[in-house]
Amino acid sequence: MNKLSGRIPDELGNMKNLVMLHFGHNQLTGSLPVSLGNLTKLKMLDVHKNLLSGIVPPELGKLESLIELSFSHNKFSGQIPASIGNLSRLEQLFLNDNQFNGYIPKELGNLNSIVELILHINQLSGPMPDSLGNLKQLELFTVHLNKLSGYFPETIGKCIKPRYLILSDNLLVGPVPKSICNLRSFKVLRLGNNRLSGRIPQCLSNLSHKLQVLDLRMNRFHGNIPATFLKQNNNLKSLILNGNRLQGSIPRTLVSCRNLEVLDLGNNMLTGSFPHWIDTLPEMQVLVLRGNKLNGTLLTSNTKTPFQKLRILDLSSNEFSGL
Repeated sequence: MNKLSGRIPDELGNMKNLVMLHFGHNQLTGSLPVSLGNLTKLKMLDVHKNLLSGIVPPELGKLESLIELSFSHNKFSGQIPASIGNLSRLEQLFLNDNQFNGYIPKELGNLNSIVELILHINQLSGPMPDSLGNLKQLELFTVHLNKLSGYFPETIGKCIKPRYLILSDNLLVGPVPKSICNLRSFKVLRLGNNRLSGRIPQCLSNLSHKLQVLDLRMNRFHGNIPATFLKQNNNLKSLILNGNRLQGSIPRTLVSCRNLEVLDLGNNMLTGSFPHWIDTLPEMQVLVLRGNKLNGTLLTSNTKTPFQKLRILDLSSNEFSGL
């Protein structure tokens, strides 16, 4: 990190043997020089956290040796160049925290080596291309806080290795495709604040012993909460289903989630009595059941030391009685 300012000089494009170009954490302004497309031996191009603007020149699609490309935290605008799909060796693509707009180019599905594809906090719109299902090495995919619309792509289930899939805060509609049940490496799945509907796939409650965060808040899911939580090797830490249209009782199988820290089922249409067994979960810190149709008496717990770590408890706007 330095305090470099001004524009990136065009003359850098003459350094034909350059392998790494790292200008991160500076105060550079202006646009990227088209001449950077001449640096065909470049393996890393990193200009994150500057004040760069304008469009990304399509000439960068000539940099076929690139392994890492980072433009995050700038003011780039316009469409993501389709030519980036030519970068067959690219493993990391960071375009987050900019002002990119338009569709996600279907050509990104040609990035056969991509492991991390980071597109969040932009103004991207339209549907996600089916071609993303071609990304067999993809482990981390984030597109939250955009304006993506259309259906959740069925082809996502063809990705073999996703550990982090974050699509929250968009305008996605329709059901979660059954193909998501093919993905067995999830640690974090965030689909909150969209317009997804239908029933929550049963497989999401027993998808993998690796799953730690499942966030489906603020959608239009209906039906019961899946009740097939793993009894062994369950690592779920956060289950957030707030703001849907879920019905039925809170499944007792949640007692298997011994690592659960956050359970937010607020603002649904859940019925039944308070789940007293939940106070045995040793890591529980946040419990939100507000805005449902839960009823009955809140009895004194039989657990010797209930809710040992609880910090937030919200039971408001239900039909509880007594103490």
